[in-house]
Amino acid sequence: MILLNKQCIVETHSEHLIERIRFRVAEDWSNRIHESIKIYFFEKKRGYTSVSEVGVNRYGSIDDWPKDFFDQSQIANEEIVLMALRRRKAEREQSGSAKGGN
Repeated sequence: MILLNKQCIVETHSEHLIERIRFRVAEDWSNRIHESIKIYFFEKKRGYTSVSEVGVNRYGSIDDWPKDFFDQSQIANEEIVLMALRRRKAEREQSGSAKGGN
């Protein structure tokens, strides 16, 4: 939309959409996308909604990641990696003991 000179407001809970926007910012060497986007994080605390801008630099990185901003998938990914490491270690140990026991 930006490259078509159209304004668009999107409300999302989609981490994929935010990641795709960040990718587009990083790949746009003209910086037109970076200069045109705004991302806001809304958080409800004690009955009030606070709003903070999520700064994305021209490389697509988020400069000051808000607490609880799409942290669930990061936590899940870390758990998957840790579980995979445990499983690989256990499989190696089983394989080693099976070879040693023959």
